[in-house]
Amino acid sequence: HGTGAHWHQGAFRRRVLALLQAMPVTDYKKWERMVLEEDDDDRPRRPRVTRLNGPSTVTLGAPPPEPPLGTGPVPHTSGRSQPRDALDYSRWDKIDISSDEDEEDDGEEEEERAESEAAACPSPAAGSGPVAVFDADAHDVDALDPEEEAQLRQLMSQPGVAAPPPPQPAKQALPTAEAVLQERTASLSRNGAAREGHLWRQTESEVELALLLPPATRAKDLRPELRPSPEPAAAASVLVHRSGAGAAPLLEVQLAYPVELPDEEDELAWEVTDYEPDSLGGRRALRITLRKRALPGVVVWWTRALATEAEIDPLSIPGRRRAAKAEGMQSVWEQAQAMFKQKVAERAPPAMLDLGEGGEADEGAEERE
Repeated sequence: HGTGAHWHQGAFRRRVLALLQAMPVTDYKKWERMVLEEDDDDRPRRPRVTRLNGPSTVTLGAPPPEPPLGTGPVPHTSGRSQPRDALDYSRWDKIDISSDEDEEDDGEEEEERAESEAAACPSPAAGSGPVAVFDADAHDVDALDPEEEAQLRQLMSQPGVAAPPPPQPAKQALPTAEAVLQERTASLSRNGAAREGHLWRQTESEVELALLLPPATRAKDLRPELRPSPEPAAAASVLVHRSGAGAAPLLEVQLAYPVELPDEEDELAWEVTDYEPDSLGGRRALRITLRKRALPGVVVWWTRALATEAEIDPLSIPGRRRAAKAEGMQSVWEQAQAMFKQKVAERAPPAMLDLGEGGEADEGAEERE
């Protein structure tokens, strides 16, 4: 039984293979020679618009045959009946179409009439402003009804009213040298101070020190350096060297507070910018950005940038978020101190007891009790 089933399966497979081999194979090579072109009929057609200027004659459909000279219009005749949905053009033959010459004559007459009316109107004075002008060909473009034409004639008869000139934009005056210097000084001394030879400003985490340099100083001629102090508690110093020279530094100043030192010398952020305009001296500024050293979560507001300059009032720093609150707390503390001193002054002096010898003071105390 197993052998017979195996034989039937093999016969079925052979038959399927024979059917597959007998099926025709589709040749797709002929598709490679086909040229696909875009069908113009599928594109949406744009309407063709013809604008008519002046007197014109429009004829719909094929023009009727011209009749011989001396004869009337030829009636429309046809050997077969017109379809129900077809247009009947026979009624167009009864329309009396005037010639173009008559329309041109009418247009010339209206032009002459409009010119004569315009000449009769008083002319506006010179420089009186814009006035309305009647166009003789206005009826060809947009016909006016009698009421609109009367309003237009009334407008033409009135003298022109001068229109106010358009407002001219105010010319912005160029800032003066003093104004430029004042703006730069305010920017470089925000939350800090402006001194004779330097300026400094600060935020909660950074300080920018601007050292004033002679005019025409270029950045490539300088090499600033941040040198730590040999004493652990002292702040670092800022040195400015001449580029490529090993002589003494051109400038050396000591900071008033500790800062974060860069790992490499070229990591120090600095630039040279203009400070004074040429008419006021032309000095430039070497601006060095320093990062404050402080405990995590603690904000230190500097009262001075260099150790040799005077301090500023920390409560007057506008960038402090709690400046107003700190000033109020300071006034409350001063009032509390004054009240405490007043109470101490008004307090009665302490009583002095004479103990004597042998404890007499104690016996007297017992008798008073």
